Amino acid sequence: MKSTALKVLPLLLLLFFSCNSTKKTTTGSNDVIKDRIMALLKPNIQGKALEKEFMDYKLQNQRQTSRSENRWIYTFDTSLIQSDEMLKKVKASDKVIEAQFAPLVKE
Repeated sequence: MKSTALKVLPLLLLLFFSCNSTKKTTTGSNDVIKDRIMALLKPNIQGKALEKEFMDYKLQNQRQTSRSENRWIYTFDTSLIQSDEMLKKVKASDKVIEAQFAPLVKE
């Protein structure tokens, strides 16, 4: 019985480790940059318009990521406001359709 267990144990270990992926899996919260917000603005709203609304937090337009969707990346001063709070404020803006933390781009 003991020799059977010793034979089966390596097989079970091999099976266990082969079934567990060693590839790193990521979740949405790990793949974002929390001091950058990507916002989809309503049609005909310029990227600078949001800067004016949130100048107290030093919101700055970095670049437009999609002309067809009017999507922009913004940075802000994290010493003035927490990231989650800033995202809530941007989402609540009447100029914004949707907003999220900017995704981390891996090259």
